[in-house]
Parts: sequence; structure tokens; C-alpha cells
Amino acid sequence: IQTTSVAERSRPFEFRINKEPPSFHNRLLQHDLEKNYSGKQDNANFGSSSSATTFPIVHRTADEKILNSDRLTLERQKLTVCPVIDGEENLRLLNFQHNCITRIQNISNLQHLVFLDLYDNQIEEISGLSTLRSLRVLLLGKNRIKRISNLENLKNLDVLDLHGNQISKIENLSHLEELRVLNLARNLLTFVEKINGLDSLTELNLRHNRITSMKDVDTLPCLQRLFVSFNNISSFDDILCLADSTSLSDITLDGNPIAQETWYKHTVLHHMVQLRQLDMKRITEEERRMASVAARKEEERKRESHRQTLLKVSFCDLS
Repeated sequence: IQTTSVAERSRPFEFRINKEPPSFHNRLLQHDLEKNYSGKQDNANFGSSSSATTFPIVHRTADEKILNSDRLTLERQKLTVCPVIDGEENLRLLNFQHNCITRIQNISNLQHLVFLDLYDNQIEEISGLSTLRSLRVLLLGKNRIKRISNLENLKNLDVLDLHGNQISKIENLSHLEELRVLNLARNLLTFVEKINGLDSLTELNLRHNRITSMKDVDTLPCLQRLFVSFNNISSFDDILCLADSTSLSDITLDGNPIAQETWYKHTVLHHMVQLRQLDMKRITEEERRMASVAARKEEERKRESHRQTLLKVSFCDLS
């Protein structure tokens, strides 16, 4: 397959994972389809496997392996299966995006793999990853996955992108203690609960689901950014757990029925005093002051209403 020239393929490969809050994580969550690396197409040739089940085999010359020893980009190759990749045990990044792959296979020998991109394929089940214990970034957005499963051995995962699938339940993630970014945008979630154990999670994207209520978010000790735009949340009581979070600094709720209420911003700011941004807009001191005033007026109204109710009861008793 003739693609780019050697000169183009020799451009520096950009891939970093660090423990500081990188801008990549923001982009991954806020823009569902954005990619963070400048992978160039590799000049790989495909042969055929001699096994009963025929798989294509990736061949690269010695020079090509030297130029790009740690990464292999096979995007837009019309692949329906993962090819056999022999003699590439030093690979750290593997890109299969924009193919027609239906099953993850033939990569169990790549045990130094850190970054695996299978975005925009036709995968229905998470599988074939149990030996990839070094994996830090797993991108499975825009596939046909119905259930979160088979991630037990990926305890070093830092980023998990599952946006644009058919997932209806958050499950089987509590062992991922190192996970910092989780993208579940554009799935079929209706509620959020039982998400404890994700002790390193700092960013959670739940945009464009069908969520009506949330629980246990306050059990995530490091969660700073939460994106819940365009769901079906209609009452603050349905997300009251957010008020108990001491770490949340940025949240989006726009596109929900709750965001159309006149009391929306004042209520959120009153209950979540630590917020710095709401719906991607920085909160001003004036907005905080107005929220405080509105909260006091609401408390006074409730007390007056309660007092009037007591007076009516007393009057009825006297009568």
C-alpha cells in the first residue's frame, strides 16, 4: 500500500503521558471526535496468513522499523480484521481508526503497547486486551459496543474513550484506580450510580445520553470536570449528590430541562460554592453574590410560608 513518503513518515511523533492536567484530556472530553496525535500513515505491506483462518500480515522493512520503531498507523485501510503483527514487539502506539474491524484480536503479543486507537470501527465487544498490561490510553469511540467488560487486567489505564457506542450501564470499572479520563458521551445511559473505586478520575464526560438522575458522584475524590450536557435532568434533587462533592470545579448541564428554569444558575451556585465554571463559562463574584441573595430570599419565603401554615392551623383549632 503506497501512502506517504519516508520524509513525511519521519516527522516527530507526538505522544506524552504525564501526571499534570494536560490540555489533551480537555479536548478528548469536550470534543468527542478530536484526536491528540499527528500519526502519519505507515508504508506497510500486507501479506496473507497460512492459518486456517486467514488474516493479513503486516510487513515493514528494516528501515521503516528504525524510523518508526514505536508506532504503527494503519488507518483507513478498509480492514475488517486486525492483521497479524509479528516482529513489532517494541510498538507503543497502534492506530486502527477508520476501518471496519469487528473484533479486537492478534495484538496480544504487543505487550509494550501504551496507546491503542480503534476509533470508528464496527467492534461489538471489548475483548482481546488481557495481555496488554502496559496500556495507558484506549480509544474505542464510535463503535457498536453494548457493554463495558473485559478490562480487568488494564489496571494502568489513564484514558478510556467509549463515546458513540450503545452502552446503557456504567459497570466493571471500579478496579481502574489509575483512570483519570472517562468519556461515555453519546451512549444510551439513563442513570449514573455505583461508580465508586475510580479514585484518580478527574474528568467524566456524559454528554448526549438519556440521563435522568445521578448518584455516587460525590464518592469520586479527584473529580474536577463533569460534562452532563444534553441529557434529561429536570430537577436539582435528581443530582443532589453533586452538592456533596468537594472536588468539582467545572460542570456543564446545558441542554437539560433543568437549565431552562429561572432558578437554575442560582440554585447550582448556592449548592456548589466551589465551582469555577458552569456550562463552560467562568463564574463571576457578582453571580455568586446574586445566588447568595436569591438563596436567602428563598429561605425567607419558605419560613413565611411555614409561619402562615401554622397560623391557619391555630386558627382552625380555635374555631
